[in-house]
Amino acid sequence: MATTHKLVSLIMCDDCRREDNGKDILIGTYAGSMILPVIPFVLPTFALPFEIIPKQSEYKAAVAIMKNPRGEDVFRVEGALEISRPEFAASFFYKVQGLMILMAGEYKIYLGLDEEPEEIASLLIINEPVPNLSPS
Repeated sequence: MATTHKLVSLIMCDDCRREDNGKDILIGTYAGSMILPVIPFVLPTFALPFEIIPKQSEYKAAVAIMKNPRGEDVFRVEGALEISRPEFAASFFYKVQGLMILMAGEYKIYLGLDEEPEEIASLLIINEPVPNLSPS
């Protein structure tokens, strides 16, 4: 269980952007699963917007990891994270480009903020081919 923060939410999506006024824009959200017509599949972008209740103003070792059904890292994003107003809930996001999905199954998301990353969510990848559509 995380001790340096409390996770409020994670909404996986195709893209995330921050407006000048500080609000986040989430594009193409996923409700726990993603249906792909063909695998392998490349997602042009994939974003992990987090909302936390911080217990400190700076995290020197922030890491987000996605693992495939075999437990192998699909991506790992690391760096420092500054929280400008730690007395309030905070949001931040990590975005990867060219995310290669090589297999169907359960992909697990891990987050660590100045501590060992722990599993916080999963995304089920389903391979469901689109039937051939022929003109009538």
